[in-house]
Amino acid sequence: GVTIATAGVNVVLRGLSINGQGGNNGITMTAGNSLTVENCVISNLGQYGILVNAAANVNITDTIVRRNGSNGITLQNGVKATITRAVVSGNVNNPGIYLSGNTPSTSTVDIADSTVDGNNYGIYALSTVSTAILKLSVRDSRIVGNSSSGVIAQSNSGAASLTASNNMVSNNVYGLIASGAGAKVISTGNTVTGNTNAGFYNNSAVFESAGNNTVRDNGSANGGTITVIATQ
Repeated sequence: GVTIATAGVNVVLRGLSINGQGGNNGITMTAGNSLTVENCVISNLGQYGILVNAAANVNITDTIVRRNGSNGITLQNGVKATITRAVVSGNVNNPGIYLSGNTPSTSTVDIADSTVDGNNYGIYALSTVSTAILKLSVRDSRIVGNSSSGVIAQSNSGAASLTASNNMVSNNVYGLIASGAGAKVISTGNTVTGNTNAGFYNNSAVFESAGNNTVRDNGSANGGTITVIATQ
């Protein structure tokens, strides 16, 4: 794979095919200013497809990350990332996209126009440190056929927030989940159907719906308290 570990560097990776020959991780970044990944295929690695453990600016565009042994894409430690027109598929043991709050930092990830399918969790934001703040937004995307939750914001400690808008969330076990006292989900304009359990699920967190979501034909419509908020 590719390892980036030099402070201040700006790295662009374009048009590469990185597979399981010769390394456990496809792209690993532990230091640097920015990382751009465009039109790449990252597949069949023993562990991570893309791992960014740095307060870097990351842009992933028109890239496929599939069938890796652990997480498809892992982002943590103060990263600021955008993921656009990506396919993250078949990372069956772990999340397709994982935003981790395991250090005292603020991490921000925006996902748009992407497909996340056939993973364990689809997209998972998990804060485990009291001073960690995770901010995740997902819009205009397909989160389908994942063997656990579609999208989850969870706080064991610290804060994890999710804004989900205009997505198709279907055929997972759960659709959208907010879990833990420091977690919050805002849902607007989503179609949430065919999930085995609840379409919306709130476990001791805050879950706000704009009232314009289609939540149908799930195992149950809702679990926990879902607060309907006014649109402006």
